[in-house]
Amino acid sequence: MSKAAELAKFIADGTLGSDVTDIKHSDGTSSVGINLESDSWRITANVTASSGTHALTANWERVDGAGGGGSDGVPVGTGLSESSGIFSFGKTGVYLIQGVVNGQVGASNNVYLGIHFQTTTDDGTYSTAAYSWTNNMHGGTNAYHQTNTSFTFDVTNTSTHKFKMLYESGVANGSILGGTGTNSTHFTCLRIGNT
Repeated sequence: MSKAAELAKFIADGTLGSDVTDIKHSDGTSSVGINLESDSWRITANVTASSGTHALTANWERVDGAGGGGSDGVPVGTGLSESSGIFSFGKTGVYLIQGVVNGQVGASNNVYLGIHFQTTTDDGTYSTAAYSWTNNMHGGTNAYHQTNTSFTFDVTNTSTHKFKMLYESGVANGSILGGTGTNSTHFTCLRIGNT
């Protein structure tokens, strides 16, 4: 198959055919046969922030509208499933997960907002895979925070490898921003390789 035909196949169905030879991993092996997938989720309503670190456990929806998450809310490929803020994979593979937390400051002394992703590989014990913070050293109650982070997750078993998204607030007030019409606090998950 010609390179032009391979490109057309990739655009049409998201797969790379068997005679792609010029796309390589860092160890020199070919990236043949990778099924690329995409899914995006967001929280649909504001969350009143509590002090400390807390999982976002409710009001999740797959991104819909404007072709988000694939075609009007349908993921490209298998997609994720969600239960009480815990996300499971429909297919093994290496995934790039990128998330954003947006928040409104509830008090002038709320000097930071954070985002965390935690993962498990045994369906029980979670550890932090990525985090970042923003700060509001001089902002008042009408100021806003935004912070983001990303990580890659090698999902070798869809029954045991899961993740959740958390926020961290300096004080017990303000809001973690959500909405059903546009992305505010959200993440995107891309399958970028075979495990």
